Amino acid sequence: MGTFHRRSLTLWLLLLLLACNVDRQPDGTFRVGCLGDSNTEDGWVNGTDVRWCSLMPSMLPTVPASSNGTFTTIPTAWENHAQLGAGTTEYPAGTGLPIQLQQLSSGVDAIIAAFGTNDAYPFFGLTPQQAVDNLTATDTVTRAYGIQLWVATAPPSRFPAPLQAWQAEFNRLVTATFCRVIDFTTGFDTLLEPDGLHVTAAGQALRAERVRTALSTRDCP
Repeated sequence: MGTFHRRSLTLWLLLLLLACNVDRQPDGTFRVGCLGDSNTEDGWVNGTDVRWCSLMPSMLPTVPASSNGTFTTIPTAWENHAQLGAGTTEYPAGTGLPIQLQQLSSGVDAIIAAFGTNDAYPFFGLTPQQAVDNLTATDTVTRAYGIQLWVATAPPSRFPAPLQAWQAEFNRLVTATFCRVIDFTTGFDTLLEPDGLHVTAAGQALRAERVRTALSTRDCP
């Protein structure tokens, strides 16, 4: 085998190792579930907005998969402007486990959790550490199912200074705590709707690209 072919084979194997996307079903498809708030759920702000999760299916087939499977997404947003400490009939307050987690657990290979906006509001009563602790608890549950949990950093906002400080600390803790992190912060300052809270269409496209890049290049234990 020539040097060029050996190098090509080495690069190909390296890409497979870097992209730890394993079709755990296995059914030939790597399925991604999206959890988030109104920056993830289609329809906000004007009823026709298309969010990053809905944009991903056209991008994911370009992501290398160790299973050589195809990619799809299950766009599922947490209901009612979710926050990480929300109590539900299924899970007690503070667990951080969304309503759909149990439903998704049998059908997905990875979950992307994109929070940190609603959670900053003081009436939800969460500190940044508590929010990250809830995500850590969720990670424990998803690992038990064999599901990858990818955690996105919070987007920038035009919130009052104390809420922006909350988001900054949340992002610091997310980056320090998790290996599978997706950057939903850098470069989004100019991609906010007039409400200073929701990401524009260009921002949603950038989010989808950040997901594709993360799934393509990041390996974690």
